[in-house]
Amino acid sequence: MIIEISVAVMAVAVVVLVVFLVKTLLSAKKSLDKVTETLTDLEAKMKQIEPMMDTIQITGEALREAADGMQQVSATLFQRRKTTRRTRRTADAHAASAASDASNTSQDTSPKWMKWVDVAADVWQRLR
Repeated sequence: MIIEISVAVMAVAVVVLVVFLVKTLLSAKKSLDKVTETLTDLEAKMKQIEPMMDTIQITGEALREAADGMQQVSATLFQRRKTTRRTRRTADAHAASAASDASNTSQDTSPKWMKWVDVAADVWQRLR
């Protein structure tokens, strides 16, 4: 009799265990279904966003090219500025030398229009 009761209790325990296992598996199935639905929605939204991301990528590349161009322009302007300063210093030195030579001879052999051409060339160099 004790064996029969023990077997019956074990059978009931197994049935209860199976019921809880089934409930757990059903709950896990519902969770996986929700995850599948969420992933499907996410995939659809990603497909909608893809053209915008392509546009952003193209815009980024264009901005990078523009920045590279601006960097080259900046470097060129900096280099020209250095060169202009050197040229100006050299021109000032030559002008001072020529002025001292002219004052030594105390004769002005160049016509007035030549002076204006020199002034115009100097202004042009500075503006450039």
